[in-house]
Amino acid sequence: MDADDAVEQQPASNSWVKGLSLLSSRKGNEVVQSSLYLVPQSPQPQSSTSWQQTIPLGFRDRPQSQEVRADQVGSQYGQPTLPRMQSLPEEREPRSPNRSGGEEEDDFLSDTPADERRREHSIEYPGFGQQLEDIQQSILQALQQGFSEVAAGFNAALGSMLPATAPPPTSIASATSPRRAQRRPRLTAYPVRRPHQLREKHKLIREHFRRLMGSHGFIDNASAKEFAERWKADKNLQCCPANSFKIDVVGTSRSPWNTSASRVFALDFLAFHQIQPEPTVLQETLGLAKTRIGSIRYSVKRKEHLNLSAERRKGRKSTLFYRRLDTCSVHPDLQKHLEFVQELGIAGMSSDESDYEEVGRNTATLARTRAPRYRVLRPKWRNIQVGEWLETIDIVGFIMRRNGPKKQGGYPRIRTQSGIISKYSTSDSFVPGLAVNTYDQTWLADRADADFVIFPRPESYRLVHAASTIRYVQSAVTGGSRS
Repeated sequence: MDADDAVEQQPASNSWVKGLSLLSSRKGNEVVQSSLYLVPQSPQPQSSTSWQQTIPLGFRDRPQSQEVRADQVGSQYGQPTLPRMQSLPEEREPRSPNRSGGEEEDDFLSDTPADERRREHSIEYPGFGQQLEDIQQSILQALQQGFSEVAAGFNAALGSMLPATAPPPTSIASATSPRRAQRRPRLTAYPVRRPHQLREKHKLIREHFRRLMGSHGFIDNASAKEFAERWKADKNLQCCPANSFKIDVVGTSRSPWNTSASRVFALDFLAFHQIQPEPTVLQETLGLAKTRIGSIRYSVKRKEHLNLSAERRKGRKSTLFYRRLDTCSVHPDLQKHLEFVQELGIAGMSSDESDYEEVGRNTATLARTRAPRYRVLRPKWRNIQVGEWLETIDIVGFIMRRNGPKKQGGYPRIRTQSGIISKYSTSDSFVPGLAVNTYDQTWLADRADADFVIFPRPESYRLVHAASTIRYVQSAVTGGSRS
């Protein structure tokens, strides 16, 4: 007879305590199921005091469907880790002798209620609650240790796989900063037009600013500084009334004077349009007023300090970029180059200068008797092959404009090269993160901080147009088919 049969054939008079829990213990790297039970005790004669006896606890590996006696288990397999309550089949309470010396009748024939019988035969175990707390604490510690081991093993396995799969770094910057090495230039797209409703609000704001300011709506710097000192003591101080409205173009748009002026403007604007100054409406009007003050400041500073000639060059670069972007978007053979043109962006376009710009510098130049001519100023950082590749796109765009339907505006301006020796732009700006063959190799070699500032990508972009594009240009130049 094995141990399990011995458990099943215990006499009915034995006292079995319900099983405490079904636990999971860790043995090596395997998780096995274990049962934790209280030890069955032989019937003991009752006394006036409680049954004082220490109940050994233990568990061992076993299939989940088997039952194990407490005297066959041990704690040599470590601490349990995963509790789950499971009870043994309930046994009848042991019989006790009655007054006549015979045995008491079966429980189901007794007239005593079941609750009272359970209280009469209940057994108290000193320190049993503390044992449960110790078991719970050991379970938590085992869980934490197990999770730590799993995490450490995962990190070790991941670290061993990364060197085998990751490509070798191509530069010092890629070895020390992989995220910076993968940096790509931002794609320049068309300007996003604001919603119609927002444009109408800005229009009303501009009109009301002109109505209040007139032609002399600027405060002098001394008055603005004096108001700033008084503003420190009273943040609700009014800078000026609405009928003599002025703004500060020297300070920032959030200077004390302009902050107070935006409040004066917002209240007068709402009163003029008969709008209730609710908190949300007032807050939105204040934001629009501050935006308009910033725009006025920028416009005034640009007229006073900026070089208008450089500003016009910047505008021509922007026009050149969007014309090339339109050509690549429409022509089927050039659509595959659309992303590369967007990576170049406005900063990647070559600048130009008009021969009329020399009139102001050299009085001996002939007067303006014809349309201006523009000479290309190549960026110092850009490969010359990029310029030649972009010129083909310009020719395709010119042919499409000539053969297409009529549009508003003039034809694209004619840009000529500076001669045998290229004339470079004076700007030192460049576009980072492009393909390595996009940059001038001499310029790139002279930059010691190329890996930390320029981030050239190791791959090369194929600066070659399709044969159909070349035939399209040749046929148009030689007077062939315009299709």
